[in-house]
Amino acid sequence: MKNKIVFLFIFSNVLQIYVAQNSKPNSLLVKHIDSLLSTANVYLLSNSDSSVYFANLALTQSKASGNQPQIAESQMMIARSEMLKGNLESALLRLNEALRIYEQNQDKSNIAQCYKLLAILVGKLSKFDEQLQYLQKAYKICKSINDRNGIKSVLLNLSVVYNKKNEFNNSIKVLNECKAYVSDNSQSSFYLYVNYGKTYTKLGKLTLAKLNLDSSIVIARRYKMIDSEVTALTFLGLYYVKLANYKTAIDNFVLAARIAKTNNLPFEELEATNELIKCFEINNDFKNAFSYQKRAKYISDSIFNIEKLNTINVIETKLRVSEKEKTISQQNLTIEKAALEHEVSKRKMTLLIFGLAILCMGLIFVFFVYRRVKKDNALILKQKKEVEHQKDIVDRLNILNQKIFSVISHDFKGPLITLNALIDLLGNKNISKTEFNYYIKDVSQQVVQSNQILENLLSWARTELNLSHHKTLVANPFLVIEDVKKELNFLASKKKIEIINTINKTILLNVPEDILKIIARNLISNALKFSYENNEVLIGYNEDQFFFVQDSGVGVSENDLNHLFTGRGKSNLGTFNETGFGLGLYITFELISKFNGSISVKRNEPRGSIFIFTLPIHETN
Repeated sequence: MKNKIVFLFIFSNVLQIYVAQNSKPNSLLVKHIDSLLSTANVYLLSNSDSSVYFANLALTQSKASGNQPQIAESQMMIARSEMLKGNLESALLRLNEALRIYEQNQDKSNIAQCYKLLAILVGKLSKFDEQLQYLQKAYKICKSINDRNGIKSVLLNLSVVYNKKNEFNNSIKVLNECKAYVSDNSQSSFYLYVNYGKTYTKLGKLTLAKLNLDSSIVIARRYKMIDSEVTALTFLGLYYVKLANYKTAIDNFVLAARIAKTNNLPFEELEATNELIKCFEINNDFKNAFSYQKRAKYISDSIFNIEKLNTINVIETKLRVSEKEKTISQQNLTIEKAALEHEVSKRKMTLLIFGLAILCMGLIFVFFVYRRVKKDNALILKQKKEVEHQKDIVDRLNILNQKIFSVISHDFKGPLITLNALIDLLGNKNISKTEFNYYIKDVSQQVVQSNQILENLLSWARTELNLSHHKTLVANPFLVIEDVKKELNFLASKKKIEIINTINKTILLNVPEDILKIIARNLISNALKFSYENNEVLIGYNEDQFFFVQDSGVGVSENDLNHLFTGRGKSNLGTFNETGFGLGLYITFELISKFNGSISVKRNEPRGSIFIFTLPIHETN
């Protein structure tokens, strides 16, 4: 161990010179300081002088490196050692300095630790009110950061302080709160039980005192906490003294002293022996009292000799260190020479770094030029795609214009020819009333369909040109569907198809009524066109807020899906050989899109199609 101490001292001085040369801390020095603090902590209870020595070395190194957290930790370690030595004023200065640093860094955990140490310090000066203030501050901080172990430690210390102030009820109060932070039958539960036992003894609640003291002994024995067991047995002896049961008290003190002696615990043995002497004196058993008084003096002398031996070891260690300091001074000269060589190397490295920096700047310039060219090319490509897109739109509009003219020339010419032929028949009186009624219904239906096509085209055109002359901007889909059912009743009756409207009557849409009617008419007409006889077309609104038009007809083939809503495909014949030009679904798609809706189609198993679409719902207050 002594060789290790000397090595650590030499190594720490070498590192200190290195840090001074480079003017900044490094990870190696940080680890070395941590090692010094660990060594100081090892010596803390056994040899406080050695603990102070290594903590001071750590403080010197920490200051040289400017490492504030390690400076604070070193100050706190020195304070703890000075407290054990009885140098309370020195310890107070060290703790206040550590507290200042931790407060600057807002290190709440270590701030609470400083307050706990300050509480112990002022407690040694019997300043119990001040001790309570520090513990209460530590308790608040531990609460704020949810440090359960910290809270538990503070509450146990508070109970001890309240006992010293004879405020036993307050002691019980904090112990009751401490219960929430202590696991049953754990090692830490020992301190809870033993404090309960001590306090209840002072309050005269001897049944509770005995119960808790017995529990503390069980825990101490379970976890082989020898020193804790001796303490608990000593308190149990005091409990029996309170009952004036001196025989049992003596038995407990004797057992405590014997366990302490066997396990080399001189301080605990001395405490139990002194209580034993008091019991013998009360019983006028001065022979045994004198016998144990000799044992107490022997223990006291042993404790003094141990402390004296520790002091001698520290002096010896310091002597060895001083002998090595001469060697260190010679090594310092070597280090200074190495530092000069390092400076030359550093200048060369600076030139190299400068050259690399210029090279990097050149590469960065090339990179930015490359990015600019790439961005310009991307812009040109985007403009080219935009031109192509516009060309596609123009081509599509040209195709649509041709289709529109075809529709007008076909769908409006047909009804006029039929009507003209009917008039000729009437003029020549070559037709019966029954035949006339049959033909007039057909002509009427053709005129209605032509009017619908014209209305489709005009509404679509108005929407494309952003013209607005709609009667209302809110529509009731149930009522609109009912109107469309009436318009399409003739076509539906020819195929014996029932149109079923299941839409809720209270639903409103933020869509003009005439636009919604065109959408509904196109979708229902399409469903009727491709439906078989004796079937039904279902219109509804599902729980996913989608409208749907469902039929059990021909269905949509895979080939037709790609151009169903584009207006580019050729219209197929219906189940009664109905014709068309494929503009109805395109106009429907355009109108729904204009009002931020969507439309799609899927197969209706086992046959038929389901057209699903959305439109903005009108929210009512």
